[in-house]
Amino acid sequence: MSFLDFAVTRHRKISGKAGRVENVVTTAKHEYPVLGKDDSGPILLLPEPRIMDNGLWSFEGMSFRNDELGRDNICRLFLASVDHLTLHSVLSEYASYSEWQKQKDFHLAAFTLGLVEDALIEKAAIRIRPEVLELQAYASALSALGMKKPAHFATEAAKAQSAILLWLAVGRPDGQVSKDILRSVEKIARRLRKFKSNIRGDAWLLGGKEAQTSVGKSKLKLANYIYAELEKYGKPLETAALPYCDHHGECNILSGVPIRVSREDFNSLFHQARQALGISSRNESASVSANETRTAANKLFSTLERQKTFQTEAVERYASLLRGRHFHSVAFPQQDYREYLRLRGLIAGPMRTMADQLRMWKNEMDEDFKALAGIVDLQEAIQVTASMSHRTDVFTKDEPLKKNESWSILVDTSTSVSTMISDARKYATCFAEVAAVALAEVTSTLCANSAPWGMYGFGDKFYIVKDPAEAYSNNVKGRIGGLRPAGLTYLPDAIEIAASMQKLHLCEKNFMLVLSDGLPSGYPNVEEDLHETLRNAQREGIVVLAIGPNGDQIRKFFKYSCVVTNPSDLMRSFLRAYGELAQ
Repeated sequence: MSFLDFAVTRHRKISGKAGRVENVVTTAKHEYPVLGKDDSGPILLLPEPRIMDNGLWSFEGMSFRNDELGRDNICRLFLASVDHLTLHSVLSEYASYSEWQKQKDFHLAAFTLGLVEDALIEKAAIRIRPEVLELQAYASALSALGMKKPAHFATEAAKAQSAILLWLAVGRPDGQVSKDILRSVEKIARRLRKFKSNIRGDAWLLGGKEAQTSVGKSKLKLANYIYAELEKYGKPLETAALPYCDHHGECNILSGVPIRVSREDFNSLFHQARQALGISSRNESASVSANETRTAANKLFSTLERQKTFQTEAVERYASLLRGRHFHSVAFPQQDYREYLRLRGLIAGPMRTMADQLRMWKNEMDEDFKALAGIVDLQEAIQVTASMSHRTDVFTKDEPLKKNESWSILVDTSTSVSTMISDARKYATCFAEVAAVALAEVTSTLCANSAPWGMYGFGDKFYIVKDPAEAYSNNVKGRIGGLRPAGLTYLPDAIEIAASMQKLHLCEKNFMLVLSDGLPSGYPNVEEDLHETLRNAQREGIVVLAIGPNGDQIRKFFKYSCVVTNPSDLMRSFLRAYGELAQ
């Protein structure tokens, strides 16, 4: 189980029908959680842990030892982040502050409305998801250990933000602050508690208009009070937030020192965090949560370490194929799962139609589904018995029909393909990126679990999008979304490397799809090399099918081609070409 899969499962559990799992994304681009938004709704952008050169794990601005406790702490922080952003995505109405925010300092306004909305989802968690508060208390205790003391900040505004967050996390602003700041912190904490206690019943959670209107007025009144109380300390340079909470830009609140504390000291801090959230000491969900997170942490990190080992070995394996060729390097693309989802959504209809037609075709072209072992077809068995026939093919197999095929997909990511624009009014994206998603989805349908297939990107660098040994997972889909046009077009080298990998998995029929503009470049005699490379692939029994909008250029090199200008053309042309080649 990957961190992305884990986040999707947790998001579905917390949000129920209100959540949209396709808007959950884990990313290496963000160090802290971010609640984004696009035309389809909120997006949960969640960081993933990364191992540092010193052997420690880095996650959400903090460092953890690479041991069972360190991994367990990261897992709890990750879960708390998923829970926190999920509840915000379902319950928070940030648009209601649009008028209120006008003429106000951005950082101070964002910090203020964050305090108000956090109080609201804490109230919601008490009523609908009490187990969420246990994780929040644990994450708050960890955050308090990793935070700088208020006295370490240079400005009064930063000291005030730090003191408030520490107070809300563990019930006290640890570190020296002025009497004025301490007085402001106490007043704000009282008003937040009063705000939560005044929200009664479930009407506001269930969408009751009158209750929501009342809560909305209370929110704005509270926001005005907090903003005015903090405004006298000046304008902050950033929006402070606890590590597991929603972030609004850069945040310098953590010390960066690895967390090393005894279990006894941490348990004391955890107890304070639970008290700050109003959790009863008799609540037994903490021990249950501990067992669950420990099991989850073992699965998550074993998967993460397997992926890292696999990628390291794969890069070394492919790097050996690059010797004597022109590519500068080989790597896995940066993942962008959200972009993959966006691209897939653009072509969902045509892609679904083509997948259905391909399944039908395969059923017609593949071997007879009767077998000598499997599940008895009762009607066939009765007929065989009645006719006293010697037939034994009265079984069916409860598995997809398999065809002995291998596939490779090469996606040209050179700068020249950036001009391969699909219908800009409808897709507003590079055609090569959309087509890459379509071909990957269709190939996974064709191959199911029966045939190996690989996918690669290339410009003047070679990218491993999907190794034939990998499953078509969310991680692979994220790599497809991370492909971006750049560099020259080392087309002959890419075909040669892909063919070398495909030769390790040759089947009865072997296809290579080359998505390109057909314009090789980057070194002398590149066109002659392309002709020779294609002849070599043909001798190895690999059928190369080129796909792209530049018909004259593609036909100049490739025997089989699909000339397409938009994703709908791709679906029809590829279906026709595959039908002809498969025969």
